[in-house]
Amino acid sequence: MFIDKEYPATHSMSTGWFIADKDGNVAIFDFNENGPIPCDIPQSSANGVLEEDFVLPDEKGIRNFNFDDNQADIIIEKLKTPSEFDEYGEYIVLIDVAQTEEFLKSALKNKYLHACYSKSKGLYLIEPYEAKTIANELIQRKIILKSKIFFFDIINDVYDEKTGSYNYVHDDLFEIFPFYLYQQPYWTAHLTERTFVPKCKFKITQFNPDDQKRVLRLPIGFDECSKLQIAEFLPSYSCGDDYVSIGNHGFDLLPLTNGNFKYINTSYLPVALFTKCYTKKTTVLFIGNCYDDNSLLREDPVLCMKSGAIFPYEERSYFEKNERIRSFSGKRDEIFISKIKILKKDWWKYFSGFVEYWDQVFDIINPHVVIIEDSIFENVLNELEISNKKISILGIEYPYCLLSELDNQKKEIECLANKPYRGKQLLFILDKEDIDKWLKMQ
Repeated sequence: MFIDKEYPATHSMSTGWFIADKDGNVAIFDFNENGPIPCDIPQSSANGVLEEDFVLPDEKGIRNFNFDDNQADIIIEKLKTPSEFDEYGEYIVLIDVAQTEEFLKSALKNKYLHACYSKSKGLYLIEPYEAKTIANELIQRKIILKSKIFFFDIINDVYDEKTGSYNYVHDDLFEIFPFYLYQQPYWTAHLTERTFVPKCKFKITQFNPDDQKRVLRLPIGFDECSKLQIAEFLPSYSCGDDYVSIGNHGFDLLPLTNGNFKYINTSYLPVALFTKCYTKKTTVLFIGNCYDDNSLLREDPVLCMKSGAIFPYEERSYFEKNERIRSFSGKRDEIFISKIKILKKDWWKYFSGFVEYWDQVFDIINPHVVIIEDSIFENVLNELEISNKKISILGIEYPYCLLSELDNQKKEIECLANKPYRGKQLLFILDKEDIDKWLKMQ
């Protein structure tokens, strides 16, 4: 039985994404409906990230995976001489490399090219669909030499009553690709499990630079880690059956990678009550309109997810500037704070926050750069000391830019975002004993 809760659950369907380990090996993680799922990765699938959902197109509109020759040869071994393409379906195709220009001219013009797995070997992914006749002509002209239909199932919740464990199923087709596979069960009490190790491992450096930025990273090695808890390493959403709310922040009881159960934050990380962190090591603070605070996520999802925290600003003109900054009346009640203080040293500073308490946000996160939504800049200007493109607070100056200036200052912002985290450690994982104490005090 699941508990309805205020904070966002995971995707309404399973999803997939690329994640790299500490050695640069890349895996596809197939997340199930209940998660945990890393915050705000796009809705996709294991099939989708190998199609058009991950790799960005180049200036010609081609999505290049850059498989090396050994990785490509494993796929080519499974291809067969084609007769003709059906109306529906995607196909991995091998083309005559000498006729690459002719193939790309047809595939791009008629919009049936999805991806290029290997330019040097002539390995591509296509979906002829409405261009079936044109694509079949390429078979007759010996431009397309071999093919195989592209589709595989991944099933994560086949329960074995005899052993009390879950069996993870995936089609053999997946195993021609050079990626590790991790599958996550439907029930959150079980860890995500490694179910495939490739012969020729794909490295993150094979992706183009812009695609490398979109890969999530883990501080563990896939070869040594057959099971893991993704929420232990990356801020994640989950919909478990043992959930506790403390100060508007949700914690799910989940197994850690070592098998021990602890409560892990599965809403946004708690900073000053309503501030949302997409990472444990925030270097960028975005001050956005509280009615639409995801504009940075839409404008630059990589920057937001890898480095960002969102401060949802709401104007309250009936407070004086000093009163607003120092002693806003949204303060948590003293009974709540006293309970938190009893539990564990320093807990209270995360849960006694204020809705717009600037000092606390900057003190905990200590960002390297601030981005401000244009529509609220005048309001922010009235509340903070701003001059010479810097915000001054708590005796520290923070460079800032407007959201509309982000594209023009992209290199500078990314340079600041890539600096080491200098804020305080965020409250992320709690012992079960501490949660039990909290529940007894309610």
